[in-house]
Amino acid sequence: MRTSILRFIQPVTIAAVFAAAARQYRYAFVTDFHQIPHFQGQVVVDVDDPTFSIEEAALLGRPNVAACVVTDERALLRYEALGVTKPIRVIPQPVSLDVFDADKAARIRAGREQQGIVFGHVAAWLRLRGDSRHGNALYDIDHLLDLWTDVRLRVPGSRLWLMGAPSPRVRRRCAQLDDVVLLGRLCPDDLLARLVNVDIALYARTAGGGMQRMKIAEYIAMGIPTVAYEHDETRILQTTRTGILVSSARQFVDAVTSLADDEAKRREMSAAGHALAPQFASEGIARRYEREVFDQYLS
Repeated sequence: MRTSILRFIQPVTIAAVFAAAARQYRYAFVTDFHQIPHFQGQVVVDVDDPTFSIEEAALLGRPNVAACVVTDERALLRYEALGVTKPIRVIPQPVSLDVFDADKAARIRAGREQQGIVFGHVAAWLRLRGDSRHGNALYDIDHLLDLWTDVRLRVPGSRLWLMGAPSPRVRRRCAQLDDVVLLGRLCPDDLLARLVNVDIALYARTAGGGMQRMKIAEYIAMGIPTVAYEHDETRILQTTRTGILVSSARQFVDAVTSLADDEAKRREMSAAGHALAPQFASEGIARRYEREVFDQYLS
């Protein structure tokens, strides 16, 4: 019942909000292509999670769309193939490095001094098979926990930090594992303070979405060596030398074990990530939006 009501209310609310905004504003910056028809002025559309559907392409081609922003060159090419002719700018996902709290990170570091290698995984939601929203590769952790069964045996004394809102099934399963820590959904400063204390990130998504993901940007910018399955969205880890890409579960566990035993390699990858951090910093990304998008298309 709640879902049905929300599906009815949300379009009505969006239309009312944009109708009111149109009386005061000439321009809009939107992050959902469904909002485009509700604003009559010029619109810049940020598409960080594209669908590449016919509906999306049609809305991006509306006369009031001034420009689009995507996170990856591949998205630009796919939109062009769909017939989108509006200007498209490629700007990567931002990381809120300005909220990083070094003191908080140091306190977390002091609290884990007696622990072994700390592995980390971040997602907005943590789901298992049987959950109502299971089936989204961004949130499912069935395969990650299966991998952990082998990793925990080959890297004794290690811990797995899971950051994200867990389902009841996830809570019940992880309650049986004394080396898995559920940290819940964290605010940006808490998340970055935790991430900088992770030794190796596990990106165990077997299905790739094709575009750069926020978590990959966070892992790189925070200097966290990452093991991931090879997809378009993870290839940046290889090109920047900040991670290891694999093609099977066996290779995944082998790569994790090898990296856990090689502190020098981890330091090398971490340094490469820190060197790239300014490219992902929110302040720099905001300046690029202003210079490359707003000043050019909404002035």
